[in-house]
Amino acid sequence: MNDHINIIKAPTMMQFPIRAGKVHVSEETQRKIEQHWQEINKDTTFFRGTLYRMNDIKLTADELTIGMKETDYAHHLYAKNNRLSKEEACPILAPVAFVVSSDGYLLFGRMGGQTAKPGVIQCAGGGIDQEDVSLNEIDVVSNVIREVEEELGIHVKDDCEVKAFFCR
Repeated sequence: MNDHINIIKAPTMMQFPIRAGKVHVSEETQRKIEQHWQEINKDTTFFRGTLYRMNDIKLTADELTIGMKETDYAHHLYAKNNRLSKEEACPILAPVAFVVSSDGYLLFGRMGGQTAKPGVIQCAGGGIDQEDVSLNEIDVVSNVIREVEEELGIHVKDDCEVKAFFCR
């Protein structure tokens, strides 16, 4: 396996444009996605909403652009558990926040039992919703602000609760 991690300095400019059209998968893969969705969602726990797959990445010293393409939650869940070709895979963007309390502790959340990852401990953050999309661009800052408010109850825009907010 050739999995590895590269740590780089974050560029000052980041863009997440939404590319035209939807992610294309073969008829066979689509059939398998549908079958998988029916199996895992028998009790209608999950919502088959729109997601955006990372489609193309351009990185320079000053700029990161990740082109996004529309797909759905069923495709994402199927791809997580099955090997798909690069063209049909579903890597998604999930912005997160590193929240540090006033006494120096990192704050994490535990995923609920009704989620696709029950019990998993992770940073506040999550998938992109339609309200994070404006003018065919994903606004990751508004996404993180909303997720921190939803998951931790911290109002990022309130000076009484938040002493510093950095976006990198």
